[in-house]
Amino acid sequence: MAEPEENLLKDYFQNMITKADELSDLKLDAAIHGGILRGSRKRFSLNRGFTIVVLAAMAAALFVIVPWLQSNFEPEHAQLPPKSWGEFEVFRPIIKDNISLKSALEAGIVQTIGVSSEEKDGYMLTLNGVVADKKSMIALYTFQNKTQHDVLLHGGSLDNATSNTTSGQSSFFVIDSDNIGKPGVTRMLIQYMWSEDQEGLKELVANMSVTPQTPEAMLSSSDKYRTTLSVPFTLETDQLQKNSRTVTVNRSLNIAGQKIVVEQAYIAATGIYVDIIPYQKGNTMQINSLISPKIILGKGKNAKVLNITEHGLGTETLIFYNDNLDKDSRMTLEVEGIEGLEKSKRDLVINTETSTIIKAPDNRLTISDEKTVEKDGVLALTLFTPKEEGKESLSYGLGISDNFVDGTGSGHFMFRPDHFTYSTTGEPRHDEKGSTTTFFFNVGSEKLPQPLTFNLTFYSNPIQETDRVKIR
Repeated sequence: MAEPEENLLKDYFQNMITKADELSDLKLDAAIHGGILRGSRKRFSLNRGFTIVVLAAMAAALFVIVPWLQSNFEPEHAQLPPKSWGEFEVFRPIIKDNISLKSALEAGIVQTIGVSSEEKDGYMLTLNGVVADKKSMIALYTFQNKTQHDVLLHGGSLDNATSNTTSGQSSFFVIDSDNIGKPGVTRMLIQYMWSEDQEGLKELVANMSVTPQTPEAMLSSSDKYRTTLSVPFTLETDQLQKNSRTVTVNRSLNIAGQKIVVEQAYIAATGIYVDIIPYQKGNTMQINSLISPKIILGKGKNAKVLNITEHGLGTETLIFYNDNLDKDSRMTLEVEGIEGLEKSKRDLVINTETSTIIKAPDNRLTISDEKTVEKDGVLALTLFTPKEEGKESLSYGLGISDNFVDGTGSGHFMFRPDHFTYSTTGEPRHDEKGSTTTFFFNVGSEKLPQPLTFNLTFYSNPIQETDRVKIR
């Protein structure tokens, strides 16, 4: 083969490798076919014609070669063992399905603290590391019990000294065994929700405390039997913003004619915080919750589902796990429906003297024979829930406002005597048709003008209809 033609082939082959991903099968077939047609219309020398046939054959072969090359030169990270977490490796058994923390450790954004309390009565607390943002903080810590007896240990408290506010509530904590408080070492993690967003601070100084207690100490009102372990620490506040971003969404979910505005999403190290506004002018329903909300990260067969966290199903803020290793993929909020009740059906009217329900959302609610107002002033209402195959995500229940009105329009409050909680729930009874649950409400045994009108704060009425909103 002549040298210029050999060089032409090399150049052509290299160019096809570069552009193979940009061409569809259809385009390539068209190009090859067009070349052959053009070759039939012109007179070529034997060598020139042979060259075109070779080029066409090689181009077709590229669709076998290039995918093979790509598959054999794929990045090997998917086949490697999990990346070492260094000093945090000992916490791997307890992290389990916490994607936010797992990916934060993989991304190297967990701050090492490594501060221990002084040893007291044979106990020591070590704060190993934290990952934080303006919404919350996840702490990895170690409790050492150097005594020979068991102690009771429940999570830990956190004080934020910088802004003089507490952490609000600790959402959950996880331990590495069922022997928490036993002699030896127990590793734990706990997530705290800040009582207010931590923004604009030069540094964030906090103090974490744990109080191990013996069973004897629990029976005593004296603090002398209690030992408090404290660890002061400082957060690098630049990390609060470095690994987070706020995305303005302002799009609506539309389900059963109801609009739920997805206002914004705060995508951060500890999770994805989605602010929604379920109270919209024109909505005819009181929306209590969303059914099976989830974040879809990516698209197609490679999409990943990020579920709601243990503490994330609030009325106006949904908190999901976050993948800190994926900062660019498409992100979509998807729901499978709403728990909602028409506002016109929120009144529950009952004649408690005759045990008659005058008005209710439907016929699933009845008055139970277990207790009546004449017996301790307790009203027992039974709710039947039809069996829903494969609908574990649906929530069922009954809620009534603390205040109600009598037949003359005068207001009253539920009673809360010490010996009886004003609202409790009995054990559900299941059969092939569904489940029946009894709810108890203490309205008092005073003779009141009938009927009594109550306001339903929750009544299970799932409306299953899928909708989604793009977040980024």
